[in-house]
Amino acid sequence: MSSHHGYFQSGSIDGEGYRSSYGNSDQQIPSSGSEGQPKSSVQQTSNNPHEMISNSGSITQFYIPKSSFLPQDIGLNANQGDRMCTAQQQHTPQITAQPPILNTQYAGSIRPETSLQTPTMHQLGVQPSLANELNRNMHQYSQHLQNTALHQTNNSETTGSYAARSAKAYATIGSPTPAASLNLPIPTPTTMSPQIQGKGNKFDESPAMQAQQNRILTDCTRKVQENAYYMKQAMDKGELATVLDRASQMVGELCDMSSGSLTPKNYYELYMRALDDMPNLEDYFLSIAVNESIPYAMKNIYEHVQYCPRVLPRLYLQISAGSALIRSKEETAHLVLNDLVEVVKCVQNPLRGLFLRHFLLQATRDKLPDGDLVQYGYEFVLANFIEMNKLWVRIQHLPGDGKTKEQRKRRERERNELRILVGTNLVRLSQLEGVSSKIYGEVILPKILEQITVCGDPLAQAYLIDCVIQVFPDEYHIDTLAILLAVCPRLRDKVNIRTIMQSLMDRQANYYAEEELLDEKDTNNVKKSVAQESFPLFEDCVQKVYHSRGPKLVSKEVIRLQTALLNFSLKYFPGNLDQVSNCLGMCIKFIRQAAKLTGVTISSTNHIDDAIKLDGTSVNELQKMLSVPLESLSLKVLQLNHYSALLKFLPWDSRRDVGMTMLRAIDNLGDAPTNLKELKELFSILQPVIQGKENNGIPSVNSMERNQEENILVSKLIHLLESNDLNKTFEMLSVARSYLCKASGTGLQATLVPVVFAALRIVKKLDFKEKKEGLNTLTTSLETEVVNDHGVANNGEIDSKFLSIVGLESEQEKTEIKSEIGPSLSIREVFLFVQSTIALLSNGSPELGIKLYLSASLSSDHMVDMGDGSPNNFLKQVTNEFLNSAYGLYDDEVVDSQIQQRCITYIVGTLLAIKSLLSDQYEQLTTKVTQYAAKLMKKQDQCRMVLLCSHLFYAVGKKTDAYQNPQRSLECLQRSLKLADASALLTPSNFPLFVDLLEQYVYFFDENNPVITESYVTGLIALIEEHLGSLKNAEGKEPNAVPEGEKHFHEVLEYIKRKMNAETTAARFGQIKIN
Repeated sequence: MSSHHGYFQSGSIDGEGYRSSYGNSDQQIPSSGSEGQPKSSVQQTSNNPHEMISNSGSITQFYIPKSSFLPQDIGLNANQGDRMCTAQQQHTPQITAQPPILNTQYAGSIRPETSLQTPTMHQLGVQPSLANELNRNMHQYSQHLQNTALHQTNNSETTGSYAARSAKAYATIGSPTPAASLNLPIPTPTTMSPQIQGKGNKFDESPAMQAQQNRILTDCTRKVQENAYYMKQAMDKGELATVLDRASQMVGELCDMSSGSLTPKNYYELYMRALDDMPNLEDYFLSIAVNESIPYAMKNIYEHVQYCPRVLPRLYLQISAGSALIRSKEETAHLVLNDLVEVVKCVQNPLRGLFLRHFLLQATRDKLPDGDLVQYGYEFVLANFIEMNKLWVRIQHLPGDGKTKEQRKRRERERNELRILVGTNLVRLSQLEGVSSKIYGEVILPKILEQITVCGDPLAQAYLIDCVIQVFPDEYHIDTLAILLAVCPRLRDKVNIRTIMQSLMDRQANYYAEEELLDEKDTNNVKKSVAQESFPLFEDCVQKVYHSRGPKLVSKEVIRLQTALLNFSLKYFPGNLDQVSNCLGMCIKFIRQAAKLTGVTISSTNHIDDAIKLDGTSVNELQKMLSVPLESLSLKVLQLNHYSALLKFLPWDSRRDVGMTMLRAIDNLGDAPTNLKELKELFSILQPVIQGKENNGIPSVNSMERNQEENILVSKLIHLLESNDLNKTFEMLSVARSYLCKASGTGLQATLVPVVFAALRIVKKLDFKEKKEGLNTLTTSLETEVVNDHGVANNGEIDSKFLSIVGLESEQEKTEIKSEIGPSLSIREVFLFVQSTIALLSNGSPELGIKLYLSASLSSDHMVDMGDGSPNNFLKQVTNEFLNSAYGLYDDEVVDSQIQQRCITYIVGTLLAIKSLLSDQYEQLTTKVTQYAAKLMKKQDQCRMVLLCSHLFYAVGKKTDAYQNPQRSLECLQRSLKLADASALLTPSNFPLFVDLLEQYVYFFDENNPVITESYVTGLIALIEEHLGSLKNAEGKEPNAVPEGEKHFHEVLEYIKRKMNAETTAARFGQIKIN
């Protein structure tokens, strides 16, 4: 009897797992026609080793491919392949296959030396007739290989290398000679092939390399498509052996040496194309099993496919047949799954093993035991997950060209592209309906976390933790939050703990938000209590991470972790300020600790916070952290203990940005400080916004010109300083002004203006209150009560209250404004405040100071009436004093002609509106402003301003005892006419001045000014017509202003004509002559 050469075969499905072997069978198979052979099993035997005899006597092509077993299929190198081939030549009953142990921290993922023993056909449960056929055929095929290839090595165990012997075997069988025939090492899937290996074994991602990759992928794809086509044809014809032959060759492209040089991305594409038709093969297997005319059970096919001599194609076929076997229900699913998960362990090549196990998971995704048998399902997926993770991690430790930094990055990128293959296992676990929260927390999660921590790979740890968080339900995370967070301190330093915690926080917060939408009420506050217990868990996890990483934890990571914790607290516990303060306090503590560990030196005069200088990233992160609570808490951040202390770690410009964020939050929410302490704390935070540059004079960004948005927001804040207690409101305005005085340029002007108007509102409220209560506590003695615009009293002494307000006295007096003001606020004190504030503004902008003085005079004028018809003499004098201050500012500061015109316009309008001035005071003020108008630089400007002043001497609409001097009004008009005539002679474009004069003459004539007669109007009309005619005839040229003036002139004439036709004015306007 001849001995039978065994191949990798699946063991019996007896619930104890799979036992594979490579060696001789312990069963003696008689030769063809021998005495011990059953007569009913085989009727005749073909001499072709690739043919088998069916029970019916027909010859069928056997599906074993012509290629021999290659060691790289299961992750073996050439030397180990030599030992296996030598053992095969000696026909030893047992061969030990030991995969290579890589010098890596994760070498434990490689299986230890395993004894592979071949089970007998009886143990496999194969029918005797079929067993004889298969054994005879396998025996003949092995003899053929020995005679043609292995015996050509001169029957020597040490003669020649494995590559040479494989080349001879390939040549004998007729296959193309591989690269091994050139005495080159057979490449693993992640090792470069000799054809595309660059200089120094360095991966070259050049266009030539990409073209080579495309050619290999195209060639392999063509072969896959060719074999798939012939496999489908064989399916249609019902030729099982051909189907298996073509299927093995189709998936065999995945273990071909050319495909081994593909990058993982291209290998994945080839993998998807090669396995596109595997579902059809599974359906074909199942159709044969249910066909009663074909003497094959699904169990027979499952055993049959295991005789494929190449390991990787055999395993792909065995997985496909195993999936069909489960569907046929000839065997229970968990027994088949146990068998499959064990047999795939023989492939230890990381890349090929990863894709093989992924195919196993995909093929069995709808066949996993669930319900009462869910234990078998999750144990199968967990076992597959553990092995896949080990293979995935081992990719970075493969021998070859991974020494340089560029190649290590490429390996890391390739591993990152393959991460979804491992994560699919976790998705399958989450889809098992029989997995309860208890099973997840007691069995599944601990095993997953153990594998994550043991692997020690940052990429695997970060990705798998994120997968666990994302794929499993929120309820599971709530129940197992402590277990999951306990792993974070044990992860590698490169793993970003913040993203892990942030994902957990988001899942938990979203879960409770969705539950609130679904449930009308939280019964017994169960969810709320569970949520409150989660914050201490996160906080404890953060502290453990700090202590575990020690000096490796830099400031930016400290801030990021606390920011995540702060976001969670604000989102889920919006009213809990203690948690927010705790986060800020822990951040300060660990920033100082990190600074000490980095060697920050502290002088005897400086505090540690002054010596700490954060890097740019840490500054940005801290700025984000301090801006987070502003959006929801606004001014409540002033109640936090460590908020201001953290601000000191930021540079000036960053503090300015935080201040702007606070101002926007105040504007959006409409909050305002309620006491002086909060106000001072607020303005200390807003100091960079207000001041624009540091105290030492170092300019910051845009420190010279205040941003318009900043000025607007600060002004809005001033207007929000309101209180039912006017004393308190005035105190807050005083504090605000003391901080705003530190601004410069347009910032000072824009921010102090609202202070003036806010104080004037207080004056109105005080006046209303006093009139309502019938009180009159005002003093009428101007000599001792009113301070001029320079802060000097009439007796020549500096007003102490003014000095206190502008900050010229001691710090103690500046901060104790309440004691300075007194228990009862008076209008006098507020007007002193207004006057001193305007004096501050006038230094930089006299025009603005004049406008504010005039506005203050109008406010005091409106309050002169006591309510009983009697005037308040004090307020009358205050009105006059504000007007005199405006005049004095004009005399001393205003020199620009354009500003002078605007200021004269403001003064004229104010004088026309004021009603409380005495006649001599009014006459003095009107005469003086008329003199200002007559002293302007340009004659046309003088003409317009003097014309405007004519209204001061004949004011229309005032009470009967108001000052009236029609003759002075006429003098102003005549003076303006002379100025217009002089201007028109010099510049014809000043012709419209005559029309403006005509309009004013008509106005006073219509208002019954006794000195303005129809002769003035008639004469001016004639003068205008004469000038207009001369301008039109002057060389045929008209200045640009003439058409506009002429149009205005005709409009005035039309108005006069309408008055002539009106019954009430016809008699008076009819005397005017119009040509």
